[in-house]
Amino acid sequence: KRQEEPIETLKKLCRFTTRCALGEYRGHIQLVPRTVNVITLAICEPTGPTTLPLDLFRIASLCPAAYYSPSRFSAVQLGFHSPRARVLLYRNGKLVGTGSDGFLSCRLALARTLVHLREFAGVHLRMLSANVVNSVGAVDMQTKLLCEKFAVAHSHECTYDRGSFVGMTWRPSGYPIVV
Repeated sequence: KRQEEPIETLKKLCRFTTRCALGEYRGHIQLVPRTVNVITLAICEPTGPTTLPLDLFRIASLCPAAYYSPSRFSAVQLGFHSPRARVLLYRNGKLVGTGSDGFLSCRLALARTLVHLREFAGVHLRMLSANVVNSVGAVDMQTKLLCEKFAVAHSHECTYDRGSFVGMTWRPSGYPIVV
């Protein structure tokens, strides 16, 4: 029997799975994307003795694993190993979680940041909301893509300039994504 092309196999297996999670099909589908970065924005308000704007120099000097260089970036960066994430703390009390592989791990990093700030710097913040701002997925297509030819064929939705960036940007019309 002739081996089917991976795309044809994918179409057959996924025909009726538009509302199902793809995790069960990992053994059959090689093209299942994985989440590699979730960016979350948390809105916080000060409680107790804490007032805004926050003193980022003081917070960075008191918290372990904190990095602050105001000439380069206007937020304190707090790094965590478990879950693997980085949280940015701004003067207005907003938190941005980045580098995690899912919303729940990013939310856990945000919660750990609030505890960290309270224990080490005496900063009391309460999280009002946390929403995913962006998520990045990756998939190994196991093939070569001729970016120049693709960009020419889809010039109204595609950007490719080898001199400025090694990748191609494709915004398929009708979908709220960037590939």
